[in-house]
Amino acid sequence: MAERQVTIDGNPVHLKGTPVGEGDTFPGFSVDRQPGDSVSFDDDERSDQVHIITSAISVDTPVCANQFKRFDAEAADLSDEGIKVWYITRDLPFSLGRFAEEHGLDNLDFLSDYRDREFGEQTGLAIEETELLSRATFVVDRDGKVVYSEVLDEVAAEPDYGAAVEAARNAVG
Repeated sequence: MAERQVTIDGNPVHLKGTPVGEGDTFPGFSVDRQPGDSVSFDDDERSDQVHIITSAISVDTPVCANQFKRFDAEAADLSDEGIKVWYITRDLPFSLGRFAEEHGLDNLDFLSDYRDREFGEQTGLAIEETELLSRATFVVDRDGKVVYSEVLDEVAAEPDYGAAVEAARNAVG
């Protein structure tokens, strides 16, 4: 059953799964770097650094490509401050790797929720009609708490990069 409605180019779609918001403990999940090479967001990963976790429909759309590039540029400075950036889509890992290589993007972790689909279900970002991920950005502190949450009402809109970066810096202390 759908939990929330957003739009894609003005057309309503429904999100399924468990919505996550500010103050919630961010759920655990596994995603793939490459087929057979998964990474988990669990207690060990949470306590390691502050995280910006951002999701998108597909790196092959202009807004998602801009999001990837912008967060990669931000991640260059943020990693020295104890902040890790994860960009998650349901694109195949090969597509994400190709895009990153073509554009020289190597400062953030680009990850795929294509296989197990845990991320989309655990965060309430899975689009019921397409099985892709809605556009959202979360900042998760070292205790695993969501200190910033932005789920875009219009999937074709870009996230508020500055607000996410500021929230992550504030979470570091």
